[in-house]
Amino acid sequence: MREIMSKNACLIGVDVGTTNVKAGAFTPQGSALFIASAELKADRPKPGWATYNPADLWGQTVRVLVEVSRAISGRFEPVAIAVSSMAETAIPIDAGGNPVYQAIAWFDSRTTEQAEWWANTFGSEFIFARTGLPILPIFGINKLCWIKQHEAEIFSRIVRWLSVSDYINYCLCGVEAAELSLASRVMALDLRSKRWSEEILGAAGISPSILGEPVPSGQILSPISAGAARMTELPPGISVVAGGHDHPCAALGSGVSDTGLVLDSLGTSESLLVVLDSPMLEPKAAHLGFAQGCHVLRDRYLCIGGLVTAGAAIDWARNIFFHDIARDDAYRRFEELAAQAEPGSGGVYFMPSLRAASPPHNDPYSRGVFIGLSSDTSLAELARSVFEGLAYAAYDSLRALRSVFGVDIKQIRAVGGPARNQLLMKMKAALANLPFSVVEIEEAACRGAAILAGLGVGIYGSIEEIHRNVEFRGAAVDAPDGWAQIYREGYETVYRHIYSSVRDVHQRIAKSS
Repeated sequence: MREIMSKNACLIGVDVGTTNVKAGAFTPQGSALFIASAELKADRPKPGWATYNPADLWGQTVRVLVEVSRAISGRFEPVAIAVSSMAETAIPIDAGGNPVYQAIAWFDSRTTEQAEWWANTFGSEFIFARTGLPILPIFGINKLCWIKQHEAEIFSRIVRWLSVSDYINYCLCGVEAAELSLASRVMALDLRSKRWSEEILGAAGISPSILGEPVPSGQILSPISAGAARMTELPPGISVVAGGHDHPCAALGSGVSDTGLVLDSLGTSESLLVVLDSPMLEPKAAHLGFAQGCHVLRDRYLCIGGLVTAGAAIDWARNIFFHDIARDDAYRRFEELAAQAEPGSGGVYFMPSLRAASPPHNDPYSRGVFIGLSSDTSLAELARSVFEGLAYAAYDSLRALRSVFGVDIKQIRAVGGPARNQLLMKMKAALANLPFSVVEIEEAACRGAAILAGLGVGIYGSIEEIHRNVEFRGAAVDAPDGWAQIYREGYETVYRHIYSSVRDVHQRIAKSS
């Protein structure tokens, strides 16, 4: 670790997520000095639509940065800041740098028609061979195409399409850049060349200039502007460094930077992230829903499987079971209720496709299912089946990652709010049958962003230096005796057949509603 300008220097990491904005100050050894959080609410103007007000994204970021700045004032000196954020959500700005439309959320479902156009016109294999992505409505190019088709006047004013992280950077320092891990989620970046695909953008009638110049994570963008320094109470001259997509930032913050390690990042959604030395763009993987992209570590790539609804499924079920109880108490009682049932939930299974199918299935019409109900089914069994369904779905994705991408998985590390659920973690450990741990790190994505800030200003010279100087702790999770056999049998005999059994019915439901 290079000698830094003062012994009390620290790094600032920000994470703008689906429901919260968080900021943290960290020592160069990765210890959290102070974490601040502010709620972020999405507007829902129509059924299936979800948007964020750009002013709220910036305003809540300022709020948490002020809180952090005041907490460390006089004790620590911030030298650099980087921002992690949710993907597939972006802010279109005009020539004056002003937002011209709300930020369409990653989980907004209005763009199904645009995704179908890509599938029918070019096909999954064409898109996957260039971008490493399946064709899904969530990706940025579908949102741009929707605005172009339905809000032509607004589209004509767009000069730049900034991901949430890129937008916060723009507010901090005035630089318009397209960080590569988030650019990978537009469905227009050629993954091999790391340049915008002229074929894809030409077909969409979108100029590459709207998407900006791709830059790698960990690159210094600019010193903070005087105005942003005043608003955030950060010191003048602090370096603003390109951050990245929240999941790979969390992987970096958790020490998942080598092949063979899997980050199980749980939040509203769940991502199973594996590190790749190079992208795998063969046709056999094009139809499974797995997404590849640039890692926040230069010259490394990632592949993401997982669940569209993880914490969101728990929230949904918790609200049904305990809607009239305070949220934290409801979570506790929901887990306690589930623990009362025996493993296997009396033959009840839950498929958690509440917003869409998850890899290895690529199906935006899929819906959730309870199956195996009888007059003997108890509330406890229903509750437990929700957690078991999440564990089964993640295992389904993990198996496909291993077989299709040839990944030799050696260890799984879990992070995020739902990772505090001991019952769910034991179910996952039973199915994985691999070393499984919960990372004991406060706000892994913020920490990963702070590490990127340190890389940018030279506090760390390499990945190896990060691992020598930053501590990564995890608590091992052991499944109770007998669970592995019960859940493996449940997966093989029932769960892995549920999706194919109900797929056609769900598509008919979606098209008739």
